[in-house]
Amino acid sequence: MFKIFIIDDNEDFVLLFCQAIAKTHPECQCLYAENGYNALRQLKFMLPTVPDFIFVDVKMPIMNGHEIVAELKKTGALSAVPIIMYSAQTNPEDEKKAKEAGIVGYYPKPSNREKINALITEVLDMK
Repeated sequence: MFKIFIIDDNEDFVLLFCQAIAKTHPECQCLYAENGYNALRQLKFMLPTVPDFIFVDVKMPIMNGHEIVAELKKTGALSAVPIIMYSAQTNPEDEKKAKEAGIVGYYPKPSNREKINALITEVLDMK
């Protein structure tokens, strides 16, 4: 079973994302947090268990995606978890910064179930 952790402040997107995973990838468990601060607390509480993948939205309040990635990369076992970033507003500078921080993928934010399923399938093939 894969554990996928999603960090996104858009509750509707998180619901769509987790429903898409449940429907097409029942072997995956979807965990989430609505901001970076809560995500770091939850992920540290889960230790020594870590998710198989972490998906992070770039544009969020409290902590943006880049700040979250920087914190994850400093946190022992979490530093090795593959991180996928996405954004509704793709920006080459954001993508460059994310890749320099060690993420494994940077994507446009998927806008429907089909695009979410394609992204999840691509990411699961990385393992």
